[in-house]
Amino acid sequence: MNRTMTVPVDTRPTTRPARADLGSGLLETEQVACNLCGESRSRVLFRETYRLGTEAARLHVVRCRRCGLVYVSPRLTFASTGHVYRHDAADTISHGYCWQGERGGSRFRRLLQRLIRMRGDGRLLDVGCGGGQFLAEARRTGNWDLLGIEPHAPAARSARQLADCTVHTGTLQQTPLEPGSFDVVAMLGVLEHLHDPTSTLRRVRELLKPGGVLAVYVPSFDYLRIKDTGWLSRLRTGRHSNLHPQEHLFHFTPRTLATMLTAAGFEPPDLDVGHPFMHGGPAKRTIKKTAYYAARFLRATTGLHLGGLEAVARTTQPPKAPELHSGDPTDAIGGRL
Repeated sequence: MNRTMTVPVDTRPTTRPARADLGSGLLETEQVACNLCGESRSRVLFRETYRLGTEAARLHVVRCRRCGLVYVSPRLTFASTGHVYRHDAADTISHGYCWQGERGGSRFRRLLQRLIRMRGDGRLLDVGCGGGQFLAEARRTGNWDLLGIEPHAPAARSARQLADCTVHTGTLQQTPLEPGSFDVVAMLGVLEHLHDPTSTLRRVRELLKPGGVLAVYVPSFDYLRIKDTGWLSRLRTGRHSNLHPQEHLFHFTPRTLATMLTAAGFEPPDLDVGHPFMHGGPAKRTIKKTAYYAARFLRATTGLHLGGLEAVARTTQPPKAPELHSGDPTDAIGGRL
């Protein structure tokens, strides 16, 4: 017997209402299948309403019934997401955490040490580099020839000044880059914002040299489900769910992140608790740092991963062609009789 689960509906805006003079046609939505396995069947977990100007969009956070990936469908189209970042930027997660955030890059030192151990030095590409905090800290190591890509023009300008390196304004797809030209590619707080993360990861795989390393940071859905849904979300925000579906189009667990990376041509990743992006006042930063160390302790003692997901993974090596020897029938016909 099929059971119908009632999903609480939040009709409150996920941000404060934007200006009413923005015009119409800003918020268009689309239904999509799972980006990981292609399955169209899903189960609704949460429903939220996002408002921009005089328009509203109903967005559903769903879980794929085949592979378990959590994603948004219906979701805003690529063009409508652009309107969010253009007209409602001050209320986006990207603005608070990545475009501004703390100017120091100390939170990246542990990750950079991992990358140096795995690759040593070489060319490093930071996709979605925000205000350049990671690039600036990477420059301080002296190990890397740096390049950044950032679609938000003001953030890209800040990144150039802070990291003193070339930063292209645009997306990865818009930036001409030579295949096999990077030793490390970083995507920190990026995958969850993309409309097609699987294709983007395959493109990154092409850009890396043999044995190159990908570094990824994404929020943990296991943690967000505790913090940003249910009674704790109501206590903090007054809403049943506050998952920012206008921005965060995908949510990952350790299993689904590892599956997506291996499907894109990477070895099984080495997962760690990622240091959180910092913004806000001293009290908020202290709480986040305490939660980070608590998450590391919890993972070390129980294996439970509730902190941010930081993954590093090497590219897989293509299979070697079989060696042919004189007199082997495959020499002549390309296949054994």
